Amino acid sequence: MVSCVVLRFAVMFLTTNICRYRSQVIVTTKYGDILGQTQHYTSFSNTPFKSVHRFLGVPFASPPTGGRRFRRPFPPSAWKPKILNATRYGKLCLQPRDEDNEMLMKKFLPHFTVNDYSEDCLILNIFTPKIRTKITSESEQSLPVMVNIHGGGYEVGTSLFALGDMLALRGVVVVSIQYRLNTFGFATTGDSVALGNNGMLDQVQALRWVKENIVNFGGNSSHVTIFGESAGGASVCLHMLSPMSRGLFHQAVAMSGVDLSHFAFEPSVEKVVQLTRTVAKRVGCPTDDSSTMMDCMRKVNSSSIPVDGIDSWRPVADGNFLPASPSELRMRDDFLKVPFLSGFTKNEGAPFVSYQPVTNQLQFREAINQTFETITNYQSGIPGTESVQTLILDATAFQYTPRPITSKPSIWRQKIFDIVTDFVFAAPTHKVLLSQTKFAPSFLYVFEHTSKLFNTK
Repeated sequence: MVSCVVLRFAVMFLTTNICRYRSQVIVTTKYGDILGQTQHYTSFSNTPFKSVHRFLGVPFASPPTGGRRFRRPFPPSAWKPKILNATRYGKLCLQPRDEDNEMLMKKFLPHFTVNDYSEDCLILNIFTPKIRTKITSESEQSLPVMVNIHGGGYEVGTSLFALGDMLALRGVVVVSIQYRLNTFGFATTGDSVALGNNGMLDQVQALRWVKENIVNFGGNSSHVTIFGESAGGASVCLHMLSPMSRGLFHQAVAMSGVDLSHFAFEPSVEKVVQLTRTVAKRVGCPTDDSSTMMDCMRKVNSSSIPVDGIDSWRPVADGNFLPASPSELRMRDDFLKVPFLSGFTKNEGAPFVSYQPVTNQLQFREAINQTFETITNYQSGIPGTESVQTLILDATAFQYTPRPITSKPSIWRQKIFDIVTDFVFAAPTHKVLLSQTKFAPSFLYVFEHTSKLFNTK
């Protein structure tokens, strides 16, 4: 998957000696001056720039704590006349702990502990090869901007892993953002008390910050590309559907996830409302009245609020960020018509398939049903009534059965990989591209390169 490639590259990048030394640099923003560091590179001869200015952990919103918990984000308070020290990464948003992820986090935060998770996590990182030093027109001086939205199923993730140096050296201003996750980002009461989608509104606020301030970092606020992977790719597409994101970006790249992916959106608002009530009960809050429930949940210690429930918290149609479901908005051609690139990797479905030896058609049908249960939230595995489930299973098994029939487990297993890749990534990506390409240049990619990092021979 794309995320695995990115993470392995991050480790390689951090452990190679390609930089000579660091110096400090100060940039002015609407909210005050920011102190960053300049990384000078010596090993690259084919890039137009030889240094990158890094500004890390910059707040783009006020802390979403206390009375602002479960509410839309607010702009940050000015720190003038103080200078903001932006030479270290900020806190990570609260999320389920993962040992593998935390090992990688320590590459960026050597002394990483559980205290580096925080509710106050709405920060962004900027990597730029050029800062504004004199008064000229933005078009004469500025560089294109790319804003990264991390993945993680809306449940986990961090901007830490989006290293911007390599793109910046090639003449791009890179911004990586964080947003509230799981319960904190997507809890909703289904009414005006808590509309939900606050994680998506965090992303909107980050894009507004970029539009207001990126010129002083050498960026062109009229040439912004948003890009992301998995839930980040789905988020990119949801911004293309949202009226709140209009004018904040001009191109889009969605990797391994689009708005029509099954994990991108929750069609049942009531399901997320019930999740919210379940969390409220677990922390001892009443659930009979929305206002009373949310007031109680805003007073609970953040560490007591459950953040589990993988593959459960998702954006909903709230009439605010999303006026309707993605499928309905696509049918109405109600989306931003901008240049768009989207795709996925070869065998992207493989990580979602558990090992089960298949040697015949009967076992293949059973494996298909179990696989659907893994990759969706349908308890029955395949959605629909019993007769519909049978039809779907029959059609899927017929389409993907290898011919000639074989008893080799590896061939059957590859077919299961193909089913998951097509269902989760390929089919929804193709459908979104069909709607986009009617109005703007749109492109599909399939990533098949195998890095030498993965060569185990």
